[in-house]
Amino acid sequence: MRDLRNYGFDDRISSLETDEAWEVCTEPLYRGDCRIVQGVVPNLRMLGLNNRITSMRRASEEMLTELRKPPETPRSAEPVPQRSARSWGSASASPRTA
Repeated sequence: MRDLRNYGFDDRISSLETDEAWEVCTEPLYRGDCRIVQGVVPNLRMLGLNNRITSMRRASEEMLTELRKPPETPRSAEPVPQRSARSWGSASASPRTA
């Protein structure tokens, strides 16, 4: 259902019970904050979706495959070359003797 406003259910769903996985979204046309839900969800407040669902559809196999992928590990940053104080133009920090 691309837009639950057409059915009088916009922002009125507070729980779900499904046999299959569904994508539910806070904006029409499957946009906004979208989540995959399945089974019994007695209180959508736990997901931050209580009375916020505006569109929903059965989750495709592609969506479910994406969910099963392990999260990508962040690429490590390039090491930053260390510079001595002298290379920044500061004076020597050696103590002076008199």
